[in-house]
Amino acid sequence: MKLSHAITSSIGIVATALLLAGCSGGDSAAETSKAVMYTSNNETTVGVVTSAAAASDPSLKVEAVTGSSGPLLQRIKSEASAPAADVFYSAPATTFADFSEFAEPYRSPEADAIPADLLDAEDRWVPTNTHVVALMANTDQIDGGKAPTSWKDLTDPKWKGKVIVADPSQSSTALTALYGASKVLGENDFTKLVENLEVTENSSNVYPAVAQGEYAVAIAYESNIYPYVAGEQAGIEMVYPRTAPSLSTIRHLL
Repeated sequence: MKLSHAITSSIGIVATALLLAGCSGGDSAAETSKAVMYTSNNETTVGVVTSAAAASDPSLKVEAVTGSSGPLLQRIKSEASAPAADVFYSAPATTFADFSEFAEPYRSPEADAIPADLLDAEDRWVPTNTHVVALMANTDQIDGGKAPTSWKDLTDPKWKGKVIVADPSQSSTALTALYGASKVLGENDFTKLVENLEVTENSSNVYPAVAQGEYAVAIAYESNIYPYVAGEQAGIEMVYPRTAPSLSTIRHLL
């Protein structure tokens, strides 16, 4: 039994996972007692996965190596002759397509619960969750303390240098969020948004930078923002940006 099979069976469906070809492993319990997971997810999410795996199979130890999805997938590519990871978790399926040659086909026992049109026809990865793009705002760093409420709001020049996002060439989170914003705003307004952004190569910098007051707003995923909100840090808000401009913006334009 491959390690990629063992870990996926133990975890169940929790996030999009790329099952890596060439993994070490065998059929004995000793040989399947450890699995290496490269992951772009936050500590809380990874903890849920490793805890679920341990509860399902106490003999299975999951070692997590964290980082942005782009560098981790490139690392998988560079390690192709001697794979060090068993599972990658997670990134959009469109991102995985460029690395499909490193995937080992495997159909999860949970796959029947997923709509067929969302599954990979060759079972190279398991699609399992939907991410919600949101804004993380530190109202203590915003004049008047009012967070932006729409994508259109963020095109205002007053936000220049105050909005942080990960490098979309390195982070699938940023790529997904900015792609969606471009579709909502159109080319002209999206260009205005981009002009206001500060880009960081390391996606893990995004959330602390807002929490610590270095930036006023971050473009990110709900799942990564929520721990800061749940921690009840003063001034931190999570905003689901409307696709239409706010009333105040409309009045300003008039």
